[in-house]
This record gives sequence, structure tokens and C-alpha cells, in this order.
Amino acid sequence: MFEGAIRRRVTALPNVTTLQQHRAQALTGSRGRIHAVQLRTPSGELTELEADFFADTTGRGSRADRWLTDLGYPAIPQTTIAPRLGYASRLYRPAADPARNWLACYLMITSPPQTRGGSIAPIEDGRWIVTLNGLGADRPTSGDENFLPFAKTLPHPVIADALATAEPLTPVATTHATSNRRRHLERMPRQPANLVLLGDAACCFNPLYAQGMTAAVHSAALLRACLASHAAPHVCAARYHRRLAALLDRYWLLATAVDLRHPTTQGPPPGPLQRLLAIGLDRVLTTGTHDQRVQRAFLEALNMTRTPASLASPQIAVRLARTFSHRTTMTLTPPPAGPASARRALH
Repeated sequence: MFEGAIRRRVTALPNVTTLQQHRAQALTGSRGRIHAVQLRTPSGELTELEADFFADTTGRGSRADRWLTDLGYPAIPQTTIAPRLGYASRLYRPAADPARNWLACYLMITSPPQTRGGSIAPIEDGRWIVTLNGLGADRPTSGDENFLPFAKTLPHPVIADALATAEPLTPVATTHATSNRRRHLERMPRQPANLVLLGDAACCFNPLYAQGMTAAVHSAALLRACLASHAAPHVCAARYHRRLAALLDRYWLLATAVDLRHPTTQGPPPGPLQRLLAIGLDRVLTTGTHDQRVQRAFLEALNMTRTPASLASPQIAVRLARTFSHRTTMTLTPPPAGPASARRALH
């Protein structure tokens, strides 16, 4: 619904034209600028679209790397952290249950032996989107008949119990496209002056943390500010990419701190801040199951209405200290024992 609303508003703008079923094939350019994008039309013909300024918003599968090297630019430096996490999602219509006092729930993967998790989130028309996830060999499959049995293996029965009386509305859809990847154009010694990367094309995250849209919106606002303030807005790409790198740092830190703890993860070792944040998140998440102020602080950081540094405030530190000794982590804490605990955990 959200994506549809945005698309309707954008396509209704009088100065926006959309080309349906066209595929970007390559870029053309010289002397530090891009001149045109080559497009493959629905009939298979190649055509060129010239412009003064280009934004690559083609997402996780962007081919900007190849396009720029084909024009003689150096390879874009990249960082990839791949947790080898798999997802299976399905829509349900929940059964009426007066005893259910939560709107959404989330069972988070921490680390072995807990390698499976899941979530239920309400969407339009009174439906649920249910997602199950697992690491490595514990990734869920696409078989409809395996969805509920997988849910029953999670560390708490709340999701399986909810699905037992819910009506499945769609087949199961799976994905393994869960890597975190940054393209560091700010580190390039040379780059086109009029080409920018935006959204997942610049930095994509493990969807588990639901930060891609927020990062894209903030990146778009940053691009607008750069274009408005630059004396020559058609050549502001380098400045935008430098500022974008600083903006994305906080998203990257939060998304990768947890993923780097998993033994299945492929990528560079965690830095000091990532290790520290991972330990702190363990304590925040566990304390949040019974402390609404800590839970709210976590949700605000997750949704980037506050920075991750807000989780280290003195007020939060005092509340964490009441729950944990200095050696306690969530990975050593057993799951809640009963329905009452589950309800507290899901508020």
C-alpha cells in the first residue's frame, strides 16, 4: 500500500514521465560526465535517453559497477556482510481472538543455538504478513506445507499458536537476498560529476531490520538539499556521496552489528563499535520485554527517529543495569516460559 501510494503521487506530477518495461543497459559519457543511459525497449530495440543529471535507483541489483568500469572509471569499493539468512513470507487472515492483546510480534534470531526466528505484522484489509527466517541450513523452504511446522520450532509458541487458527491467503514466497552491501563512491578517486546512487543501489541492508525505506527517504532528502545548495547542481555528485556516507554510517552500524555475530556470516570482522553495540542490543532487547521505556528507545533507534547512540544514554543504562549483571547476555537467557511473558515481550 505504501509503495503504491508513493507511485501514484510521483506519476501524477506534471514534470514526471515514466517509460514502462524499459531496461537500462549501459551508460554513455566522457570527460567526467554521463551523457545518456542506453535503454532496451519492450520491442528489443536500443535507444538512448539524454539528461543533465542521473540517479541510479535500480536497487540491490544495480549494475553501476559494470557501467562505470566500462567507461574507464575505477571499480567502486564495496563492503559486503552476508549473514546467509533466508526468509519465507505468507499472508494470513487472523481469526478473531479476544485474548490476543498484541498487534505485532517479533522473535529475533540471536546466535546458536537460536538460529530461527519470525514475525507477524498487520497490514491493510485486516491481514497479517508473516515472515519466518533462519540461518544457514536452518533457512525455511518454499513449501506451503512446511510453513506452520517451521513456526512450531521457534523458541516461543506465540507465532505458531496464532497461525494455527489463521487462514492462509497466499503461497509461501522465499528469498535469500539478505546481504548488507555498501558501494563507497565517496572513496573513488574519480567519479562522474552528474551520477548519484540512491537507495539500495548505494547501500542495501538485511531486510530483517526494515531500514531500507527509511534510509532511502533520508538519502533523497539529502540529495534535494545538495541540489538546492550547490552552485552547479548538475555536478554535485561527489559532495552528495561524501555526505551520504556519513548518513548511512548509523544505519550500517545497527544492521551489521548483529549480523556479524552469526557464525554463518561472511564478511570483514566486526569493529569495536559493532562489537560494543551487539552486546548492548542483547541487553536492550531483553530489558525491553518488561520495560516499556527501553523498548520504546529501541524502536526509536530501529526506525531512526533517534540515533543508535541514544541507546547508551544514562537513563537507559540505569534500566539495563537493573536487569543484567556485567556478564549477562540475551543469548544465555531462555525464552519466556508462558503466554503472560509472551504478551509482555510483544507490547
